[in-house]
Amino acid sequence: MEEDNAGDVCKFVQKLREGELAMRVRFGTLEFTAKLCTYGNLLVLQSTSRPMEPIVFVMERYHIRKDEDETPNLFPFSIVFADEILQLIPTSTEQREKLMLELATCSHTMTTARMDEVAYKFFTMQIIDGQNDDLSHGSTLQNYFLANPFSVTHNFAITSKMNLPLWRFSYKEVMWESKFSIMLPLEMIKLYKRWGREFANILESKQSFYPSTDIAGLQDTLRHVRDNLEIYEQSLEFLQGHSGALFRPSVEKTRVAYAPVPTNLHIQYFNVQGEAAKCIVTAGTASCLPLRFHHGGLEKLIDGVKISSQWMNRAFDLKQSELGDVKREIGELSRLLTPEKSALKTLDGIFIEISTGIKQVRERLKDMSNRIPDCDSISQALSYSTQLNNKVDGVLDAVSNQLEALTTQIISLDTKIATADVTDNGQELVFESIKSAIEISLNAELELCNTLSECLLLSFIRSLNRGKAITPYFHVQLRTDFVLSQAITIVATALLVRIQQGWPVDGNGNALPPLLIIFSWLSPYGDEKGMIEDATEAWSLLGQIVSFRFVPAPSTLSRSCIPIIGGKRTNIQVSLPIPHDVYELLPPNVARADGWRVQPAYFNLGINHEASLAQQWGGPALESQVNHTALLAMQNYVHSLPAINTVVKEALFELTNTINAEASRKNMEIFEKAMALAEALGVQVVIGCKSGKDRTSMGITLEQGRRLRETHGFDHDQVMEIVTCLRKDGVRRENCRKNIGKGAYAFSPFQMHFIPKTLRPPAGTYSSNITT
Repeated sequence: MEEDNAGDVCKFVQKLREGELAMRVRFGTLEFTAKLCTYGNLLVLQSTSRPMEPIVFVMERYHIRKDEDETPNLFPFSIVFADEILQLIPTSTEQREKLMLELATCSHTMTTARMDEVAYKFFTMQIIDGQNDDLSHGSTLQNYFLANPFSVTHNFAITSKMNLPLWRFSYKEVMWESKFSIMLPLEMIKLYKRWGREFANILESKQSFYPSTDIAGLQDTLRHVRDNLEIYEQSLEFLQGHSGALFRPSVEKTRVAYAPVPTNLHIQYFNVQGEAAKCIVTAGTASCLPLRFHHGGLEKLIDGVKISSQWMNRAFDLKQSELGDVKREIGELSRLLTPEKSALKTLDGIFIEISTGIKQVRERLKDMSNRIPDCDSISQALSYSTQLNNKVDGVLDAVSNQLEALTTQIISLDTKIATADVTDNGQELVFESIKSAIEISLNAELELCNTLSECLLLSFIRSLNRGKAITPYFHVQLRTDFVLSQAITIVATALLVRIQQGWPVDGNGNALPPLLIIFSWLSPYGDEKGMIEDATEAWSLLGQIVSFRFVPAPSTLSRSCIPIIGGKRTNIQVSLPIPHDVYELLPPNVARADGWRVQPAYFNLGINHEASLAQQWGGPALESQVNHTALLAMQNYVHSLPAINTVVKEALFELTNTINAEASRKNMEIFEKAMALAEALGVQVVIGCKSGKDRTSMGITLEQGRRLRETHGFDHDQVMEIVTCLRKDGVRRENCRKNIGKGAYAFSPFQMHFIPKTLRPPAGTYSSNITT
C-alpha cells in the first residue's frame, strides 16, 4: 500500500460502509476523536477533532486486549501490533463487545472469502436483464387468474467432466392456485340446476294429460330429476359460501358438495435463472370420487344401462336439440314473408325458396319420426288422452295422419305456385292465396314438430322405466355433469396458462388449434380403474360438446375472471374473460373465433403395486386402449398442422414406436416421449393422479429433470440428483402440506418395491401413516 493513498482508501471504505462509529482514540502520543469503520482486513480512522490525514491499519499479526479503566462510562480496549498499540474507548459495554468481535475477525482470510462470494455471484448468479421475471409476483395475466404463489429457489453446483470448473446455476419453482377452481364449477352447477329445473317443469306440466298407464313412470322420472336437483342445490350452497383456499384438498375428495371441483388443481412454473419459464398444470383425476366406483366408472356404467340403443350417447338430448333447430328453421321461413324480406327478392323467388325449405323440413320431421321408438302408437295414445281430458294444447292427431296431411298441403302449395307463373290477372289475389297456403303448411309443420317433441319425451320415459334403467341413467347423468365440470375447469386454467406462455402459431402467424395432453398415473385396478373410465369419458365428451372462446373483460379496470357459461347438454359454450391488453395481443383467429374445441389426448400409466396386480387381471387391456386412443389423437393433430418440422416428426415417430411396442406395463418411455412431443409442439400439459399430490409430484419433478437434461446437457446421474433435491426441498412438499397438513408423500416402504426407480421419493420424505 502506498503511503499517500490513505485518503483514497478512506473515501472508498466510507462510501461502502454506513453508520461509522465515533469514539476517542489513543495512538502513541496522539489522542483524538475519530470515526471508525472496517472493510475486509482494513481499519480506517478519520479524525473529527483535529485536522490530520486519515490513518489506515492493515489488520494482520495483531491481537485484541481488553483494558481496565476506573473512569466512569469509559470501556477501553487495545489492538496490539508488533511495535504499536492502538487504544479505542467506546462508551458502553455492548459497543465494546461488538467492536472487539468485529475487529477480531478482520483478516485476509475473511477478505478472500468475501471476494470469492462476490465473484461467485458475478460469474454464476448474475441476472440477465429482461429474461428473469420474478415468477412469485407474476405477470398481469398471472395475477388475473392465479393466486397464492409459493416459490422456492434452488442453487445447484454441477460437476463438469474433462477437468472443467463447476457450473453453478439457480433454479426457481413457483406454485400457484387457480381462481377458476371454485368460480367455474359454481357457474357450471348453476347451469346444471337450470337445465334440471326446466326439465322438471316440463314433466310436471305433462301429468294432466298423459295416459294413466304412463303416470307412474312420469312421476318416477320426476322424482329422480328432483333428487339430482337437490344434490346440485347442496353443491351450489356450499360453493357460494366457500371462503377457504382456492383448490379442493385431497382430504376432501370424497365430499359430494366438492364433486364438481377438480382435486388439488395447481399451476407450477419453473426455470433456470436467465431463461424463459416453463409451466405444467397439475390436478387430481377428472373423476367423480364422491359417488364411488362399486359398479365401475362412466364407461362401464353407460354400457350397463339397460336402455334401448336408440337412447344411448345422449340421444334424447340430441333429438331434443334437433327439434329445436327445426323450429328455428320454420321461424326463418316464416320471416321470409315479411315486407322487409319480400322487398329484397321477387315474389317468385321467395315462394320457390320457401317451398323448398318447407319440403326439407318435412323430410327432417319424417326422418325424426322414424328414429323415435313407437312414435305413431305413442302419438295416438297422446291424442286420445288429449281428447279425453278436453285439452287444446296437447297432441291432436297421430304422427302418420299429420305427415299425410302435410304432404297434401305441400302438393297444393306447389300447384298454386306453378299456377301463379302463368296468371296475368289478379296477382294480389294469387299472392294472398299462396301466402295463406304457405302459412298453413308452416303451421302444420310446427304442429308436427310439437307432436314429435311430445312423443320423444314419452318414448324416453317409457324406455327408462322399462328394465329398471331409470336409476342408473340419472346416476350416469349426475356423474357426467360432475366430471365434465372438473375437466372444463382444468382446461380453462390451461388455456390461460397457454396464453401467458405464448400461443403456438404457424409460419404465417395464425394460431394453431389448441391441444391438451393429460398424463395420469392411475392403476387400472379396483377403484382407480373406475377413475380411468370416468376420466376417459370426461375428456372424450369435452372434445365433442364443449366450445371455448376468449372475450375482453367487462372493463379495463375489472379484475374479475368469472367465466360465462351457457348452451345445452349437447353444446356447452364457455367464454373466458381476459384483460383488454392481453386480448389485443391474441392471434386474430383466436380472438375473433365464435368458439373452438380443445383436442384432448389422455394418457395413463399405472406405476404402483396395484398396477402390478392389474397385469394379472386384465388391467393392461384398458390402459393400452387409453394410450392408443391418445396416440391416435396426437397423430391426427400433428397431421392437421399446415407444416410439420423435423423435431415434431421425430418426436411423434418415437412416441408411436414406444406405444406400439408396449402401451402398458409401467413402460416409462411413454411418459418421456409424450412430454418430449408436447414440448416440441408447444402445447400445454396436465399431469395428475388420484389426488394430484404424490405420484403427480414424482412425475412433474421427473419432467423438470428431463427438460434440464435436454436443454443443458446433464447426464442421467446429475439429473437424478437435481430431481431428488426438487422432491426434498421443492414446492411439491408444500403441496403435500397444503393438502394433508404434513410435508410428506403418501408412500409406504412396501410400495417402493413396485414403483420405478425414477419415480421413487427420497428417503425421509414419505410415510405410510398419512390420510390422503
